[in-house]
Amino acid sequence: MKERSLRAVVRRVFVHYFTFCCFAGIICLDWLVWLLGFPEEPESVAGGWKVLAVVALLNGAVIAAAATLAATACSRRKPGRGTVVAAAAAVGWVGGVVVVPFYIWWQTMLLVTLVVALMLAVHLRFFLRTVRRILSPRVYPTWTDVARLAHVYLTVLAAVTLINTSLALLHESVPGWGPAYVYPGGQARSVIDAFYFSVVVMTTLGFGDIRPVSLDAKLVVSLECLVSYVMLALMIGCITRGVVGSTDGISSQAGRQEE
Repeated sequence: MKERSLRAVVRRVFVHYFTFCCFAGIICLDWLVWLLGFPEEPESVAGGWKVLAVVALLNGAVIAAAATLAATACSRRKPGRGTVVAAAAAVGWVGGVVVVPFYIWWQTMLLVTLVVALMLAVHLRFFLRTVRRILSPRVYPTWTDVARLAHVYLTVLAAVTLINTSLALLHESVPGWGPAYVYPGGQARSVIDAFYFSVVVMTTLGFGDIRPVSLDAKLVVSLECLVSYVMLALMIGCITRGVVGSTDGISSQAGRQEE
């Protein structure tokens, strides 16, 4: 029973927070490479492996520590807190390590993005199921439900940021493909540019300073626009019905029956 419980907790933490850990790992990786002055292209394969191991250890440790602190703060006064914190540390370590190989091999970023895309599909399914229950007759969301919907929305934001970053790397690395996105003043050098672009798209601001130019980038951004617009509309619709306390007895309890 304990083994199954531990497996269920690790699975739940992985599904819900792996995308955030990868996103944080990419940002931390940029800072570590810049702060420690590592070469962008190691001179030899042996040197590349040494640099890769050092960066992976540091990046994994930083993200694991951040995930541990976040899990400790969020699971305070909850049963099984130690298991949740340990699972968060493990998932944080994995998220911080798996993004490091793209420092040398950009193809690794595509594999990470594929896993993130699968996690994104799970989150969207959960979001739609939660909204359907909340919009049932005489059912109102609690603040816990609203927080879970917001969590899914932020997860989608992190996921599309990684997808946009991966697509930009793909076009920069394959000869003859040309850029996927046009940036003001030249090409982007940080995941922060992709994050900014994703925020602008998902909040329907549309400044126009960064825009997709390749066919696949236009398709990704079109799907991003549609998904984010529908999610915003559904979230606003749920909240405007009225939010009740968790003890009022008329909540859908939608967010508590997770996979």
